[in-house]
Amino acid sequence: MLTTPLIKEGDESGYRSLVNNILVYGEENDLILNTDKTKEIILDFRKNPPPLQPLIIRGSEVERPDSHRFLGLQVTSDLSWALNTEVAVKKAQRRLYFIRLLRKAGLSSRPLTQAYRGLTESILTTSITVCYGNTTQAERKALQRVIKTAEGVVGTKRPSMESLYVQRCQREGICRDPAHPAHSLLRLKRCTYNLRHSRADNQISELLKPHRICLVVPVLLHQSCGKSANRFMVLSLWRGYLVPNKQPLRVESSFSYLEISSIRIHSLTQIVLETDRQSLSFSMLQDEDLEAVISHVTASLKRIFPDSSPGKLLKTVPQDLQERLVTLTSVIEEQLNSQPAPCGGFSDTYAALCDFNEIPFREEIQWDVDNIYYKHNWSTFNLLDFSHLDSRDLALAVAALSFNQWFTTIYCKDLKLSIEVQQQLMFLLSKSSCLQELSVENCGLKLDFAIKMTAALQENSSSPLQSINLSGNPIEDKEESVTSQFDIRGMTF
Repeated sequence: MLTTPLIKEGDESGYRSLVNNILVYGEENDLILNTDKTKEIILDFRKNPPPLQPLIIRGSEVERPDSHRFLGLQVTSDLSWALNTEVAVKKAQRRLYFIRLLRKAGLSSRPLTQAYRGLTESILTTSITVCYGNTTQAERKALQRVIKTAEGVVGTKRPSMESLYVQRCQREGICRDPAHPAHSLLRLKRCTYNLRHSRADNQISELLKPHRICLVVPVLLHQSCGKSANRFMVLSLWRGYLVPNKQPLRVESSFSYLEISSIRIHSLTQIVLETDRQSLSFSMLQDEDLEAVISHVTASLKRIFPDSSPGKLLKTVPQDLQERLVTLTSVIEEQLNSQPAPCGGFSDTYAALCDFNEIPFREEIQWDVDNIYYKHNWSTFNLLDFSHLDSRDLALAVAALSFNQWFTTIYCKDLKLSIEVQQQLMFLLSKSSCLQELSVENCGLKLDFAIKMTAALQENSSSPLQSINLSGNPIEDKEESVTSQFDIRGMTF
């Protein structure tokens, strides 16, 4: 498409000369202009423009339409956007029919929203930064009516045309302003007005090896001094990292998902994570990033604690986002509940606890449980199978059993258990809602262990524990007193 102001005061010589140069260039390079596909649009805003001579190329007159479709837009000779708006509205309304069919099929709000964004919103926002600012009020209302109709079909509130236009203009302005604080987070895609995050995925993957990177989101970190700083929020399976957006890349801080005590959402793009050690406040570039972060953290916590409901961490949520996030977390929990991991997800829990304690996990523990134990349907966790491991590794394996719904028995014989392992056994007894039998024969357990075990069981009123075997341990003189406390609970000692 060629736009040129070479026709001045009725003098077309400059314009004709330019067209002739194009024809000559084509012939010299074995290119022939297809007259049937060539259109001539003259932009003249004078009230009474004089008639212009038709453009003749190789004996054929070039068509001079009042409008022409170019790059998805209806360009008219008066540069108004009435025709383009009319075409976009009709096309978007036709596509709403397919979304209605999906709704009749019983799809939930989330996939319907995805279908709306791909089928309908993409039509309404085509080149929105070019044409929307010059549309009339009536044309804007026509576009907005489509969104209102879509909200009724999808079942959730969607951004208005005005907000989408402002958002796109702001992002484009950020891309073109190197002095803007968020300039390094965005860049223009080639040959489009769409934007994408500038992610140093390969560098971040190298930086965080051997951890597998699941999600990288550019954010603005709100600091206590009132300033904001560009960061990448990098999410692995069990931990989140904050990486400054500057070279060389480095990890500024990290947090385990197990440290998160609450998630507060103050707007569609602002989130506050409360952890045991710190409070992290972020602003994200779009609400889809916020949903992706919530989805990932929720899914990871559900894998660590299969019997939990991580969606309860959401403490403060804006009304227009409440339904979407509740539905999102519910769908994630239902999917994970319907597809349980081997042995009640022991391997995921063990790996997350290793990450929480910043200790490398032992792949052999995961392999034995996921393959041997699961294949033979064993529900007895035998500590002797892992007796060759360091006591710290064995202690974390026992800790993972505290939240497991698969294993009902713990067995060990003739293996001296370290203080670390004993402490985790106490924690297990105080938390487990599945353990039915504990057998630790000749494991060097003293009276102190039995007393602490009694206290742990008293904390866990819902414990299904039925049998305890402490034979061969030097508990000695107060054995009868300890035994009597178990008898009260109806256990075999």
